[in-house]
Amino acid sequence: MADFCNKCSKIMFGDVGPDIDVQKIFDDLEEGYMMDGLICEGCTLTAIAKDGGKLKVAYLNKDGWFDYSDPIECEHCGRKTISLGESELCTSCGGSIFQSPEEYKKQKEADNNIKED
Repeated sequence: MADFCNKCSKIMFGDVGPDIDVQKIFDDLEEGYMMDGLICEGCTLTAIAKDGGKLKVAYLNKDGWFDYSDPIECEHCGRKTISLGESELCTSCGGSIFQSPEEYKKQKEADNNIKED
């Protein structure tokens, strides 16, 4: 059975409780500790840490620790997606969640021109 964290569960299933309750795990951790051995089938969250009283998470194939923020809406397709860093792409349409639709369109046109040459 697939496990989902709070935000992925909300994106996929609405207001259903998560399999991996990130906030509860964070609240139960002692300062400076982490819990690993997790895997969210949505965003690939693998570990949760309490660092200076702040919630930090790690993801599969991503270096470092990240803030655990709410899902954000993709400006390109309107679906909710998850931010992992500045190079993150929308999990639905592939558009950069940090580019405006106009910037994304220009980038796609430039990519297509390179492929045609």
